[in-house]
Amino acid sequence: MALLATGLVFGLGQSAWAGPSRSSAGAAVSGTASAAATGKPGTAKPATVTLLTGDRVTMRPTGSRNIQVAPAKGREHVRFLTDRVGGDVYVIPQDAVALVQSGKLDRQLFDVSALVRFQYDDAERATLPLIVQYQKGMARPAAVSAHGARVTRNLAAVNGAAVSAAKGSTDALWPTLVSGAGTVHPSVAPGIARIWLDGRRKVLDDVSDPQIGAPVA
Repeated sequence: MALLATGLVFGLGQSAWAGPSRSSAGAAVSGTASAAATGKPGTAKPATVTLLTGDRVTMRPTGSRNIQVAPAKGREHVRFLTDRVGGDVYVIPQDAVALVQSGKLDRQLFDVSALVRFQYDDAERATLPLIVQYQKGMARPAAVSAHGARVTRNLAAVNGAAVSAAKGSTDALWPTLVSGAGTVHPSVAPGIARIWLDGRRKVLDDVSDPQIGAPVA
């Protein structure tokens, strides 16, 4: 049974559902930004990124046809949507798709090409930088400080905080941040409104835009 129609997440690009690349499970591949990630030709090594879900994606220089997914422990049943939009390769686990569609999760959390460009791949750093927005009127949820996550600064402008998530614990953090992790009907945990990638770019004036993921001065 098909889970989603092709292109449903972004409405464009080339999409496909696939199971995890079991041959690559548990195998980390260190490297620098690939030609596919940077858009620059030339020789490059594979690059591996750990997603917020704890799943690890390795992208080889030849691009999306050479994507390998190593699911986190206990997530071997999860399927993954691969999509190419504007030259970037996205790999989205099925239990994150609905949250990306609704804007609860920043799609750049699953933009493998951008993660490598930002030097957020596993060879470059051991943490994943996030911005977590709290629900209106709610205090800081305990989830933002669980399983290797720590608040690095408060962000009053978005009623939230910048959070550093240890990649080695994201498999345990994910079901704390998301109720229904591992299913096709997830929801963000109580007290959380949205989660963005804390990306290397200029903050937009409209803090409600999913592209807010950027360091705040």
